[in-house]
Amino acid sequence: MRKKFYFILSLLVIYVSPLFANDYKIQAQFDYAVFKGAENKSILEIYYSVLQKTLSYKMNSQNNNFEAVASLNIYIKENTTNEIKYNEVYSLPSSISDTNQANLNLNLVGQINLILNPGNYTLSIVVNDMNNTVNFDSVSMEIDVKNFGSSLNLSDIELSTAISKSQDKNSIFHKNTLEVIPNAGALYGNNLNNLYYYAESYGLKSVNSPNLKLTETITDENNNTVYTNVKEIKVSGDSRVEYGKINIDNLASKSYLLTLTIADSVKNISVTRSKKFWVYNPKIDAPVTDSPDKEFLVSEYAAMREELVNLDFDLTFFLRTDNEKKAFESLPGLNEKRKFMFEFWKRRDPNQNTLQNEFKQEYLKKILEANQLFKEPFKEGWKTDRGRIYVTYGKPEEIESFPYSNDKKSYEIWKYEKLEGGAICAFMEITQSGSGIYELVHSTIRTELRNDDWENKLYQ
Repeated sequence: MRKKFYFILSLLVIYVSPLFANDYKIQAQFDYAVFKGAENKSILEIYYSVLQKTLSYKMNSQNNNFEAVASLNIYIKENTTNEIKYNEVYSLPSSISDTNQANLNLNLVGQINLILNPGNYTLSIVVNDMNNTVNFDSVSMEIDVKNFGSSLNLSDIELSTAISKSQDKNSIFHKNTLEVIPNAGALYGNNLNNLYYYAESYGLKSVNSPNLKLTETITDENNNTVYTNVKEIKVSGDSRVEYGKINIDNLASKSYLLTLTIADSVKNISVTRSKKFWVYNPKIDAPVTDSPDKEFLVSEYAAMREELVNLDFDLTFFLRTDNEKKAFESLPGLNEKRKFMFEFWKRRDPNQNTLQNEFKQEYLKKILEANQLFKEPFKEGWKTDRGRIYVTYGKPEEIESFPYSNDKKSYEIWKYEKLEGGAICAFMEITQSGSGIYELVHSTIRTELRNDDWENKLYQ
């Protein structure tokens, strides 16, 4: 099967929380839609966007440009047989003339099309920053690749930032004379005041009806209808394209559900598809949304996937209190967890008059550095003893390393000259030499393990 890969720079700039190269976890969004293919197969379209400012850029001396590369690994497993159906890595290059904020606020947006038999699959995606390999993001989701059959049916809905007429059949975004640019994050508002959608209807001849209509409906979180529109369907073949543009300028900041319904009310036949999306609209006050909630809706947490929310909470291990841990674990749903993490970091923001959270930036930077410096077999670097001390107290002023000798185990002494009037931490390679597993055996920092006879362990 011939595989195509393209990407574009998108002008979609919704997230306003500043993320600087090397300081933050790579920020990527993923979505997919399934369409009817030939010979009883289906087309799986995978959409993605990667925020450039979360990549690490390096100067290319040959062209004086700053360059970054993200790798995208697509992995698909058939759930019934556990057979691997797809496992490919793609390269996403980015080259800019300078690293000013305007350039870095762009997204790398792309799409990958695959042909699959109908069935239930697990789609896993991993995106890596190739200039900083500890900086990565991943997602795994179950997908239902439909068998559309010959009766009346609708494809999935693809949300888009723009749809226009096009004859460029070489573009991966080209479908049925249209150029459809995907919105993998499903977030609108601010400088995106029109929601575009694309879908396909099938089996129209099986209905054989002049009364078919397409209804566009948008409902809010409380199932209140905030928009509806009915279109006539002219049947000239067995399938047709359904696409549209809906102005969302009057929608308040929150989540919504777009529903497309094709129906014949006379014959009582209908088929429906729905897609969730989010709106950030600072010009409109939502009647049930106060100012803190608006801050949440524009934050990275508003549409964060559950596995990333849980990972974000895991990374707070050295910060959270027992009460905060119990509170998070007792939350009933994903949205409550998102809001909890938003408030968790906001409480620790030293200057809420700035867009960035300097405390969070510095903390996550130390997590990434600890992962790179202190990774041990079967354990991430920040979870090791050395990683914990590094994240909690920062980089030591001096590290004295003593490699293994015939009569002594390997060990390190970290010196913190400015901490508590001067403090040390001693780490020892407890198991065999060369294992790379170091444990804290002594520290003069209050609340840390203290053992003034620790050097005797070097000879055991």
